[in-house]
Formats: sequence, C-alpha cells, structure tokens
Amino acid sequence: MISVCDLSLWFGEKAILDGLSFDVQKGETLAIIGESGGGKTSLARVLLGLIEGQYWREDKPRPKGFHWSGEAHIEGVDMLRADKADLKSVRGSKMGLIVQALADALNPHLTILQHMQEMLTIHGMTALAADQALLQYNIPQALHDRYVVGLSGGEIQRVLLALALIPKPDCLILDEPTASLDPGNREAAIASFRQGSQQRAQILITHDLDLARTLSDQVGVLYCGRLVEQGPTEQLFNAPSQNYTRSLLKLGAGERVLSGGSSVPRKQNASAVSCPSRWKETAEDRAGPQEGLHVAGVTHAIGDKILLKAQSLFVPAGSCLALVGPSGCGKSTLARLLTGFETPQTGRITWLLAEEGDLSVSGKDVCQDRPGHQATAALIAQHPHRALARHFTVAECLAEPRRLQSQQGGCWGRRTALSGEEEDVKTLLAHVGLPTENAFLARKASTLSGGEAQRLVIARALAMHPKYLVADEPTSSLDMRARTRILQVLHDLKVHHNLALVLLTHDHDAAHFLADHKKQFIDSRLRPW
Repeated sequence: MISVCDLSLWFGEKAILDGLSFDVQKGETLAIIGESGGGKTSLARVLLGLIEGQYWREDKPRPKGFHWSGEAHIEGVDMLRADKADLKSVRGSKMGLIVQALADALNPHLTILQHMQEMLTIHGMTALAADQALLQYNIPQALHDRYVVGLSGGEIQRVLLALALIPKPDCLILDEPTASLDPGNREAAIASFRQGSQQRAQILITHDLDLARTLSDQVGVLYCGRLVEQGPTEQLFNAPSQNYTRSLLKLGAGERVLSGGSSVPRKQNASAVSCPSRWKETAEDRAGPQEGLHVAGVTHAIGDKILLKAQSLFVPAGSCLALVGPSGCGKSTLARLLTGFETPQTGRITWLLAEEGDLSVSGKDVCQDRPGHQATAALIAQHPHRALARHFTVAECLAEPRRLQSQQGGCWGRRTALSGEEEDVKTLLAHVGLPTENAFLARKASTLSGGEAQRLVIARALAMHPKYLVADEPTSSLDMRARTRILQVLHDLKVHHNLALVLLTHDHDAAHFLADHKKQFIDSRLRPW
C-alpha cells in the first residue's frame, strides 16, 4: 500500500533524505525512529506532497530550493510526480496524517466544531453528527466552540487524532502523535491507533522508543537522512547490527524510562554543562535576603469557564516549582500570565527584590523591570513553531531579544546578526545541543524539525538572561538525548546560577528531577476515552 524506492530529498546542495527504500503492506506498521533533525518529519511531508519543490533528475541542473528523486507510491499514486488533483484525491480518504507541528495544523479562524463539520462534508460523512464525532475522541462540549488559540497542546493533538481517524484512511502517517499528550490520553491514543490498524498501512515517525516497540511490526532507524538499519521490531530491539542503533537503544536503556517513553538525566556537577559568562554567579550575587516570583490570588477565565481560581505561589530564586496536570487544566494559560503575554483578571504577579521592593511584571512591563536591567521573565512556549517567526533565520531569532533589550523599547527593524553577537549566538546554540555552523545559522525557522525548533525556543529564552524562566512542556518535542541535555541545562541554571524556574508539564519524572516543590492541577472536565 505504501512503496518507497531510492527516495532522496535535497534543499539546494544539502541532502535531507538519502536513498530511502521500504514497503508497508496492509495491516503493518513501520516505525521510523531517530533523533531530531534526522529527516523524519521531512519524510512524512514529502510522501504527502506537502513540500513545495520539484522532481529532479541527475541530468538536469540542480534547483536552489527543495527537490527530490526516486519513487514513492501510495495506493498506486506516484506521490513525487502527481499533479494537485491526484494528490488531493489521496489525502484524507486514502492517506491520513497526524502532524508534529500542532500550531500549523488547524485553521485559526475555525472553531473545533467547524473543523469537524468541514472534514465530514469533504468526505461525504454528513450522516455523522460533528459534535458526536468529537465526543468519541474525548473532546468535551465545552471545547467545541473554541478556536485553536484557546486550546492546550494536548487538546489540539486530540482534535487532530479525531480528524485523521474518523475518515478511516487506508494509510496513516503518525508524526510524533503522542508528544503533547498526558499519560492517560497517551494510552487512549495508542488504543485508537491499534483499533482498525489491520485494515490500513501505518508509518509511525517518532523518537519515543517505547511507543515504537509497542505499535510497530517493522522498525527503520533514520540517521542523517539515511536508513542505517531496518528489520522486525523485536529483532532490531534485541539484536541491533549497527553502532548507531546500539547507541540509540543504549541511551534509552541507560536512563530511567518514563511512562511516556522518554527519560530523565542523572544529576551532574555544574561543570557538566558550560554557561555563558553572564550567567556565572559570584558569592556577592548570592549574599543577602532571598528574591523570588510571587503570585497572589490569580484568577483567570475564558468566557464562563474558570481555568485558574485564586492561585497563589512563591518561587525563590535558585529553585523550581513544578505544576503537574493533564492537558487542558490551565498550565499554558498560567505560563502566559506569568510572562505577561496575558494580564490576570484578578490577582497580582510580582518579582520580589530584596533590596528594592516589589516590581510588577504583569502586562506590558514583563520584558524589562527597569531600563538597563536584565529582563525579568522569559517563556519556553509549548508550541515552538508558533513561537518563532517563520521567516527569521536561526541567527535572527537569537539576536532579536538582545536588540529589543538594548533598544529599551524603541523601534527595531529586522537585521542579520552583528559580528559582535556571533559568538554569543553560537554559545547559546551549543548550550542546547544545536549546530553552530553558519549554514544552520542561516536556516529559516520554518525549516526546522520539531526538536530543533523546541531547542531554539529554549536558547532564545536563555538569551534574555531572565530572573525567572517559565517552561511550558519544554521537552515534549525532544528526543531522549536532547531531552537529557535540556533537563540538565535547566537544573544547572536553577542550582548554580540562581534562576527561578516554573515548570508546567504532564511529565511527572521531569518534574521530580527539577522541582524543589510540586503542585498538582486537577481538571474534572477530562475523562478516559
């Protein structure tokens, strides 16, 4: 049902996929595993004709943008050469896709109910009521009239699952389908992928080794755009033949595996991760009374639905508070309130300075407590592609917060990174495990994988040198190696550099690793599927 032969993809001279070949028959699931940036998401997009580019033959001049060669057939349709009409006939009815970039997957101008109505109309399924279809996938009535901007990552993921599975496609591509789900909804999603899987061909693209082993019949290991190993799931996991596969599986086995299939690092010394010099603490910095983030009586609602009710907390500098709860319980709303992207309807959010008194960080003043001082707050957003300007290069994304601070609120225009900033930019990239080559600095944010975009958002937050950092599901898009590194970076910033950290997550083990205190959010709207 899915046949790929010698598929290659380039952007200019850079090879993204290199000679991939595999077949997936009806009733089979092929898992493609590997680390962020290896080409997994590009594979999904080129199979469905979602990359703007052209077919290329070696006897022709090489184009500057995206181009590809080889063969890829889905239900008999040549996806690499098909015209728009043929591609449209395949998508949705014959081939479904659940994407990783949640922010770009839904129309921001339509409600969730309108999305479902549109999908049912397109596929001639008007006999099925849209509201009942949503309820089947644990999307409660209270969310049906919401727009995308009012949904959490887990809620968006559940909507995408419903839209992809209800038409009962013959083939299904799952690109990190559980990354934004809490453990309860993750198990329900896995059950839905299994239901009907004997009637379709599935490609599971993931860095979650536990998910790959649970769902797949065959596994392919993708490294730098090449399938370095492929075989039956249990055979590959029990007796891998390639060094890269062994290192990938060893990384998973050597860490404490979580219910979500990922892992937490072992705490290390401060020297394990180097920090830019501006983050180095001195004895003088740590002397004196304690500073910290103070939240008093914050209540916030969307319409008549109260998301946060009289929330109060204090996070001292140099400590972490983890707020743990399922999708939709108000974590992302609180993150935006703490960083000033929204103003609390009641209550107060302040950064307490021991020697200078209280300084409000709500509303417009969140990015800068006083001219010439460090920014008070920085946000690691849950949806990395939504948080980045798609047309900015990597260098511009990191240079932007520095220039905004130096302008002290003045006008700022787009420019490339200044030579004096280049070393700081590269230090930030190395700090979160991203490449520091000029070619990567010149890449547009829209071309980054989910894991690369997530790490860039983290690097941009650190570029602001905040007094406190709000991390909203900061590791959900990361592979195990990158996740381990980022958790260690956050731990060292907290312990050795006096940064206050608020972690909002459904990942209990990451919370236990980072937190000095943990608080549980409870949302009675959520129920098992």
